[in-house]
Amino acid sequence: MKKIILFFALPLLCITLFPCFSNALGFEGIGGKVSLVMPEGNANNNIGLGVIADLGTILPQINALKGEISAEYWGDSYDVGYYEWSWSSISLNGTAKYHFPIGGNISPFAGGGLGLIISRWSSDYKADLGYEWGVITGDLSDSDIDIGAHLVGGADIPLGSNLKFVAEAKLSFGGTDTLQLSGGLVFKLK
Repeated sequence: MKKIILFFALPLLCITLFPCFSNALGFEGIGGKVSLVMPEGNANNNIGLGVIADLGTILPQINALKGEISAEYWGDSYDVGYYEWSWSSISLNGTAKYHFPIGGNISPFAGGGLGLIISRWSSDYKADLGYEWGVITGDLSDSDIDIGAHLVGGADIPLGSNLKFVAEAKLSFGGTDTLQLSGGLVFKLK
């Protein structure tokens, strides 16, 4: 519970102490993304889905520093012997991206941020031991909430006056460490 309070109180404290943050940020775009999620450990590569909200410039003095919030989901299930395992992860992320001024339409960026990671796993056991013993079943499950960090790199590619394609690589730490390769569309509202 302390992690959740810290996760939501820290941005509020920054906006209160540094009012230039709240004056510069604004809701500038919304979109979605699809990711190839490559987790560390026994889980297989998976497809993830996400929602992106572009918050625009974080500081008016540094126009190339942009803010973004996102929500992402991915899951996996697999069998090992008599066990069927399933895993799911939802992350709520805040990311700062520095867009490098290289000229032209494509805008490469690098950045990082924090995320609140809600993960759940379950295991079902079922074994048929024959006529005398019968079928033995059992299940276990658990959930966890972590605060994680992530690093991102990629590029924004305009597709029109109100639409951009975002290509991104994201390395996440906390919960399950993952590498994600994503592509998404963001509709500009400003």
